Amino acid sequence: VLRRVGAILRGGLRAVDVVARYGGEEFALLLVETPLEHASAVCESLRSAVERYDWNAVHPGLRVTLSLGVASGRGAASPESLLAAADARLYDAKRGGRNRVCH
Repeated sequence: VLRRVGAILRGGLRAVDVVARYGGEEFALLLVETPLEHASAVCESLRSAVERYDWNAVHPGLRVTLSLGVASGRGAASPESLLAAADARLYDAKRGGRNRVCH
């Protein structure tokens, strides 16, 4: 499942963007020079692609969803603070019912 999710994410991004596994079931995306509104739209497209994927080939009846947190590098004091802001939005998405994008 993680490999397929990674492939879906990679396939939905530009060559300059970065996808990295960031812990157990988490991925970090770096959308280079992308405004927050556009980044949110890209993430919504990725979320939808994972939800629509035919996971039955992996396991019959399997359903996989994504919760995404989006943050902008503008005004971020450091890469760590940017990641912390995205992580906070991720947990907003999870608390909000999962399978959603929060920015």
